[in-house]
Amino acid sequence: MPLRYRMRRAHTERRDVRWEKWAPGNLSGNIMSANVTGGVGLHAADLLTTLKTGWLLGGNPRAQFYNEPLTLEDYHNSRWVAEPLHLFDCCLVSNGGVCVIVTSAERARDLKKPPAYILGVGQGHAPGPTVDTLDTGIPIAKETAFKMAGVELKDIQVAELYDCYTITVLLSLEGYGFCAKGEGGPFAAQTRLGHAGSIPVNTGGGELSSYYMWGMTPVSEAIIQARGEGGEHQAPRHDIVLASCQTRNLSTHSAVVFGTSP
Repeated sequence: MPLRYRMRRAHTERRDVRWEKWAPGNLSGNIMSANVTGGVGLHAADLLTTLKTGWLLGGNPRAQFYNEPLTLEDYHNSRWVAEPLHLFDCCLVSNGGVCVIVTSAERARDLKKPPAYILGVGQGHAPGPTVDTLDTGIPIAKETAFKMAGVELKDIQVAELYDCYTITVLLSLEGYGFCAKGEGGPFAAQTRLGHAGSIPVNTGGGELSSYYMWGMTPVSEAIIQARGEGGEHQAPRHDIVLASCQTRNLSTHSAVVFGTSP
């Protein structure tokens, strides 16, 4: 049975979370609703079908949605989780684990595999009700991590963005400055975001199509890309790679900048 149908059945068997105020899907649905007028809700389907079709066909064989393209019809026919959030706006449910070994640059040079150097890290906490204001911790985390790494946005060659929901990707594109605030939807619909695109984003499929290992999904793929081990989903330029993590209510955000040299 294709994954999308198993996923649909599994989520249907769960209780309806639309009226549970603090359920993650409910919060993200509220955030998405607040952005519909800005075009985000209108383009989430385009973003999602691009991710599940263009990025994974012949791309990442480890992805749960590998070789299972999603059409716009599939997307719109999936049930609401918290309107306007569809089932396929939500991340996967995965079983597994990720291990990252952190050591000194000196020791890493002698290891069998090429290291991915941690150039900068940052964390940001936005005050207030972010569901209403849509302010996130991204600007604070970005400023800290980029300053430590000595890079600017134009230096980022690959972005592995936390994507528990489609709305999270769109707001992250805005928050980091890849596009203006409120333009995440149109930007994602009009820009090539795949591993060979003008801005490679979530090259392995992310949490929406590859696997959900919380914040370790973007970190692990960032390391794979920095090492040049992505295979068919490898970005051509990968000297500076960004990985991010986000809380469900947007207030807390973290950023890590990886590089191929210290």
